[in-house]
Amino acid sequence: MSRRLKLRDLHMLEAVSAAGSMARAAEQLAISQPTISKAIADLDRDLGVALFDRSSRGAELTPSGYILLRRGRAMLDELQQGLQEIENLSDPTVGEVRVGAVDAWSAYISIVVERTSRRYPKIIYKVVFGDSDTLFTALRNRTLDVVISRAVLARSQPDLDTEVLFHDRVTVVTSAAHPLARRRNIALRDLLDERWVIGPPDSFLYQLMLEAFQAKGLPMPKAMVTTLSIQLRLDLLQSGYS
Repeated sequence: MSRRLKLRDLHMLEAVSAAGSMARAAEQLAISQPTISKAIADLDRDLGVALFDRSSRGAELTPSGYILLRRGRAMLDELQQGLQEIENLSDPTVGEVRVGAVDAWSAYISIVVERTSRRYPKIIYKVVFGDSDTLFTALRNRTLDVVISRAVLARSQPDLDTEVLFHDRVTVVTSAAHPLARRRNIALRDLLDERWVIGPPDSFLYQLMLEAFQAKGLPMPKAMVTTLSIQLRLDLLQSGYS
């Protein structure tokens, strides 16, 4: 089977999975639908399992199809990386780095990219922002090379290698014009009735806040605005939110 399986078969498998149907995949690959249908049927026969469940809604990967696609992506990525390494033998400062990060680290990523690009101007950076679960999935699927996330979340992924880059502090922030900004000593109790902008209950920072208030025997403050958007939080800070 390893001698019969071709890279072209893996490309077709991925195309049908992404498109959701043989017809759309054939159109995207600029080949006929019978050609792609025969290729998938030949794979089914050689493997002895069905790779897709077909219905009037299209084609959906079976568990066997998902396994082959996941492993096939790794094979294709290794091949691509090998070709890139061969190209880099002539110039090791050329290449592409695919980075994923949570929105909270956008300022950190911008500094890293800016400094590194000055040193290696021929390197191309592809930066993707998203939630940790999505980024970890992309890392496993080899569409990202590295992910910058919170250590406590990364360490919960036993199949991934993690390294602590720095230790961060959580701080309550408000507008400079807010009355509390002029006070030198503030306790958590003083913040209960403030207008808070915080993440949703399932977010990392929300859980940290909850633990901090509960440790002092205090209820969680009521959020006036719940959002994951860093930009919206910064905008609302100008209006006196915390």
